[in-house]
Amino acid sequence: MTGKQGFADTREASLELRKKRLGVRCRARGTLELCVLLGRFLNSVEGELDPTMIGSIEALLEEADQDILDWSLGAAECPERHAGAISLFRSLAIPARNK
Repeated sequence: MTGKQGFADTREASLELRKKRLGVRCRARGTLELCVLLGRFLNSVEGELDPTMIGSIEALLEEADQDILDWSLGAAECPERHAGAISLFRSLAIPARNK
């Protein structure tokens, strides 16, 4: 095994560990509603998670459950730092409402 191959393997293992931790954090929140929505979201993006997306979701999960719910449902204005994650979350996890 070359040095570069070992680094790639380590980076891939680290990414897989972050994905697993993210799954636990999404499904073990304080509110059932958010757990359901985050679980649905994670299931829909699981195969597409890259380090940037994982970082955005990890940062979002540092926020209070009620804030995440309010931003996701449009009840409060989302801070710019989470706009990308919330937009993706809304599009994949929040059921479309009949208009």
